[in-house]
Amino acid sequence: MRHHSEKSGKSTLVRRGGLVILGLLVLAPLASGCQQLATLTKTVSKSTSSSTTSGQTTDKTGPLKTDKRDAPGTDVGDLARYPGSVRQSDTIVAGPGGKQSGTLIYQTPDQVSEVLNFFEKEADRQDWTIDVVLDTKDGKIVQLIKGNRKASLNIARREGIDFTDIIIQYREF
Repeated sequence: MRHHSEKSGKSTLVRRGGLVILGLLVLAPLASGCQQLATLTKTVSKSTSSSTTSGQTTDKTGPLKTDKRDAPGTDVGDLARYPGSVRQSDTIVAGPGGKQSGTLIYQTPDQVSEVLNFFEKEADRQDWTIDVVLDTKDGKIVQLIKGNRKASLNIARREGIDFTDIIIQYREF
């Protein structure tokens, strides 16, 4: 009887070990995504910091405040770009079969509601389907679908900052 109990205990450990490994395999991509989002947030935060020099505050909000020129890169072809926005960065990755995914960051002095209204109109005009619109503390998240592509727009204006970030993440599947 004792032998059966030991065998049962080993079986339970094997099952638990398998579940732990399975859990790690499932959570690893999520952790990677969170790390990428944290890096993206740090990048945006760095571009919006301020410093004091000789008793004067200098606002460091990046290209929007200094020269209004786009950072190098491209826009998503048939996903409208918000008029007057300044591209802060873009990261485009070509995957298997030439499928692309990427993240683009823009800034505009306009309010979240203006940006949201623009994308709602343009999505319909360009045959994108609005799947979800979520409220966040600082703005809105909009999920769009068109054919084999998805796009997520994070439109946010943080307290004390005089511009709105437009972060577009898209992918072909």
